[in-house]
Amino acid sequence: MSISKEPCTCPLLDNVSTVDIDDNGSFKYILVKLKCGHNNHESYLVVGHNRHQSHTDIINEVNEKTKPVVGEAVGGGMIDHDPDKKTIHIHGTSEKYGTGNHATAARMLEDAYPGYTVTVSD
Repeated sequence: MSISKEPCTCPLLDNVSTVDIDDNGSFKYILVKLKCGHNNHESYLVVGHNRHQSHTDIINEVNEKTKPVVGEAVGGGMIDHDPDKKTIHIHGTSEKYGTGNHATAARMLEDAYPGYTVTVSD
């Protein structure tokens, strides 16, 4: 999976953050693919919060925020975020959506959290 380096020019997604995770703790995450019908541009999001009981809760919330653009969960897992140590660890899988492309999620998190060490395991 490759991520376009070109910014999305879809006006429907202007206020959507590509990385939306909690400031600390361990929580479920999903990698979401958004395809804008406006210009057929695809973009990816990493989303996860403690408030979500399931990976499905996450995609439902994303789709509420991005209407009328519909996101597709392309995998998930867990994130452990420790702001004191400046570390983020991505691991695990989603029973419903399969294992997220943790390497892609890691690159996106590294961009969003400069100075952090981002690690991945299965």
